[in-house]
Amino acid sequence: MNRFKSSLTMLSLALVAGPVLMAQEATGALTGTVRDRKGNPVEGVEVRITAPTLQGARTIFTDSKGIYRAPLLPPGSAYSISLRKEGYVGASATGIGVNVSQTSRQDLLMEVTSASATVEVSDNKASVDKTNTSSQTTITSETFDVLPGTTRGMADAALRAPGVTAGGFTDGGRLSIRGQQGFGTRFLLNGVDIADNVFGGTNGRNSYYVDDSIAEIQVIQSPINAKYGGFSGGVIQAVSKSGSNSFSGTIRANVSRTAWSAISPMGQRFDRTNGRPAPGTDLQSAEYTVFIGGPIIQDKLWFTASTILSPAAYSSGTFSNPTGTSLQTSAMAVYGWNGGLSGASYIFPTAGQQFTTVSANQFYDMKLTYAINQDHSLELQSNRAVTAQQNRNYTSTMDPRNLVPQTNLNEYQTLAYRGVLSSNTTLEARYGYKNQNLSAGGDPALGDVIGSYYGASFSTYFSHNGIFNKSDGGDARIIKTYTANLNHFLNDGPLGSHNFDLGFEMLRQSRAAANDQSPTGSIIYNAGYNANGTFVVDANYWDADAALYNYSTDRGAAKNKFDSYYFNDLLTINKNHQLMLGVRYDKSTASDTLGSPLTSQSSTSPRFQYRYDVSGDQKNLFTISRARFVEKLGDGYTNRFTRAGSPITTAWRFKGITQTTGITWVNTVYGSPYAFANITYAQLVDRNNWQVNTNAGLAYYSSPLNRGTQPNTAAPYSDETSLAFRHNWDDGSFLNISYNMRKGGDFFSRSQAIGTNNEINLAIAGTTLTSQVLFERWATNNNIQRDYKSVEMEFNARLDRNWNLGGNWTMSKLQGNSTGAEGGNPPVQSEPIGFYEDVHSYYGRNRNDYAPYGYLPGEQRHRGLVFLTYTNRSAQGAALNAALTFEYAGGGAYSLTRTQYFEARLRAAAFGSTISSLYPNTYTQFYGPRGIGRFNDTYNFNFKLGMEYPLVDKVRFFTEVNVFGLFNHWQLASYSTATIAGSNGTTPLVGAVSSFRAAGITPSLIPLGTPLGFGVYGNGNFAGGRSVRLSTGFKW
Repeated sequence: MNRFKSSLTMLSLALVAGPVLMAQEATGALTGTVRDRKGNPVEGVEVRITAPTLQGARTIFTDSKGIYRAPLLPPGSAYSISLRKEGYVGASATGIGVNVSQTSRQDLLMEVTSASATVEVSDNKASVDKTNTSSQTTITSETFDVLPGTTRGMADAALRAPGVTAGGFTDGGRLSIRGQQGFGTRFLLNGVDIADNVFGGTNGRNSYYVDDSIAEIQVIQSPINAKYGGFSGGVIQAVSKSGSNSFSGTIRANVSRTAWSAISPMGQRFDRTNGRPAPGTDLQSAEYTVFIGGPIIQDKLWFTASTILSPAAYSSGTFSNPTGTSLQTSAMAVYGWNGGLSGASYIFPTAGQQFTTVSANQFYDMKLTYAINQDHSLELQSNRAVTAQQNRNYTSTMDPRNLVPQTNLNEYQTLAYRGVLSSNTTLEARYGYKNQNLSAGGDPALGDVIGSYYGASFSTYFSHNGIFNKSDGGDARIIKTYTANLNHFLNDGPLGSHNFDLGFEMLRQSRAAANDQSPTGSIIYNAGYNANGTFVVDANYWDADAALYNYSTDRGAAKNKFDSYYFNDLLTINKNHQLMLGVRYDKSTASDTLGSPLTSQSSTSPRFQYRYDVSGDQKNLFTISRARFVEKLGDGYTNRFTRAGSPITTAWRFKGITQTTGITWVNTVYGSPYAFANITYAQLVDRNNWQVNTNAGLAYYSSPLNRGTQPNTAAPYSDETSLAFRHNWDDGSFLNISYNMRKGGDFFSRSQAIGTNNEINLAIAGTTLTSQVLFERWATNNNIQRDYKSVEMEFNARLDRNWNLGGNWTMSKLQGNSTGAEGGNPPVQSEPIGFYEDVHSYYGRNRNDYAPYGYLPGEQRHRGLVFLTYTNRSAQGAALNAALTFEYAGGGAYSLTRTQYFEARLRAAAFGSTISSLYPNTYTQFYGPRGIGRFNDTYNFNFKLGMEYPLVDKVRFFTEVNVFGLFNHWQLASYSTATIAGSNGTTPLVGAVSSFRAAGITPSLIPLGTPLGFGVYGNGNFAGGRSVRLSTGFKW
């Protein structure tokens, strides 16, 4: 019971971080002072530390000030300390919690006597030492067992912490910490970077670990120590368990059904995974995992192993089923041409029928922890996860041949060394390897992919083969991590005690991706797939009616290097005053697939913190800090300028159709002769019938080689100033209040202007031709603003032995004049700031029209979590726990915008451009400031009931019932902000009121939640409905 309560104290979202640990390590520390009854320090006391998670016992001695320090301790909630010294009564403390990157403090008292009694200290005297310098939240495995939650994923855990949001981003794996871009968050597993190289996020779960293998997850909102870097937001780290001297494990089944969910206001069952099954559908989801751990050699070699035993998952899809004008070829529906045929489109027999996608998961993980001796240890871990899918559909199709296989591979390995070199010096070093490989696509043996236009809207349906290429080697995204940290504690240094950290972090990131767009390197488009199996082509490439798209790819690897060196000094002047000074140097370099340098940048990040302990007893702490945090250059940005994952695309016109050999038809719409013909499949795929490698035949050209970045592109950063107050109670309760300000800078954007050498000639790959294209210049833009302010409050109150009350609340404001990288996926987006602003200025517009300052997507004015927990365990091993949480989320901001005509083409032509049609002709106009509107706030109650019942020996049966949306309180969380477009002619539309109106509601679209106009909502816009998830199995 006490052990559990100690872990809940760590849940309580404390201001903690370990001064003796690396940012990328997975250990904590214990410290304290041993005094006699008169308050005098006792020197030379033998301090013996034990725990189920610690191999053997750690024995140390107090120094002249009575201080003991035990670094490099694995996380755990059941540490014990025993003291021994001749002439003193022995003393002990139990139930002490140690968390990753945290120093726990346990002071002890020794009596001067010859008696053999022992002075026992209860577990609630342990506290978080004031030498911790970072703001962080730690959630232990015991906490996960108690609080409601869908999973133990990194993103799911992070959203329990103050200052973290997920709204407004296109990729759910990216999180914003204290208002910064999602790509500025680092995701670590045991100190190894596991984030997706390109998209920047991950949830970790079932790709790199299973739920029960995690000891704890920490969210570091403000990593002040200079050991931490490569981010502008914060760090999320998961730490896996390491085994013990006794065998333990969990066999778990997670089960949910749509029948256990409430009916939404729009008439459908609520599904937390955002799926929207048809009314009456009862889908069952089951997941089975196994985790075991124990000794191979007692106190010497431990292991853990885990796997996923879930059955294959089946999901249904539906082949496209053209209706209306799509029952005709586009040549017929648009131009009125049928070539002597009916003009009807070919409809596959499978149109409108269902197909089944099968997903099978494999996951295996193994970890070994070896104690060389009491002071030196090694850790080795490796895992592999494979998700294999059959019948994956990427396109609109009626053809089963377009369904393709897909395989997702995730691999992780790490080797770590931890050593206590002397009583005051420790060394940690780690190597890590993360590999993702995503492979999918059609079979080259099936031939070309065919894209046929149906109906008046040129709806494209693909046939004959699936897109992408299953044989192109996939998309490999690798990160190698090398870290080392030397820590030295100087107790009697100048001005006081010093805690020095000196170390480095090196990352080697690479992406090798051909990204073949088809199995044959080509996709062939046509103006219609006739009912008799022939195809309609034209010679003029009008409206892209017929074109041969060729894709040239490069399998080379684009590489990013990130090298960092740091020094940090934590100076404790006396019991009242503490000062931390640190500096970090980061250097990022990027090269293309040929090894040629793309860009290089370096930055220096100073760190400062001052802490005042009012009475010197760690009860009332005032803290002020100032720091700069700099992101590492991400592959999502640097790969944009390489051929890694970026094919060169050329489109060629059809040849051989003339007015004598083809069928001539005068287009009554365009008033010019238009030549069409019906051809066979063999003629369509015959390259001799296309004007390949000729200037006359070139219809379109696109290449990543027309993009470049300045050679010294700076990485985005954020400057933080923080003021905090914390009060600690003796029983582990606390209250923490902080005020935080962050200001971002050095964001990426395109830098373009009319008449500034935008037009270049590029050689077309595989030909002797050249093409005139627009050149994109990307650079750091200091005109982009991102400002964040917040007040964060955290508390935890231990009401009695069984009841605990805690939570956090954040009030924040996120403003700026650009959405930055959050608007793109991968996270790179062209911003209007710096993008042909000279055109806006020429026509009398300023940034208030196209890039106003205001509230940004992802901003939440209020966000809060309050939890009440009850835990009880009997002497026989039975346990009962219950938890109720209240979660409040402020509504996100949205802007009133409309697409308007942009005059860049007119200005380019006026400057003599011969390719003015390639310049942009629309822009987004804002009506009022950015974020002028705000969606509704939402709140919810969640409940969890957990029970454990002992069976035989240590084996226990457990059941956990999670009820989300306990009171079934449905709320309209959002609605469509879609607007009508402006004009693509030469006269822009004006008037804000007419631009925003709800379109007529189509009843058949309501179940799909399809937005039809401003203010319209569907099933997907509601939140708060009740759903149930059952977790059950065996523990030992």
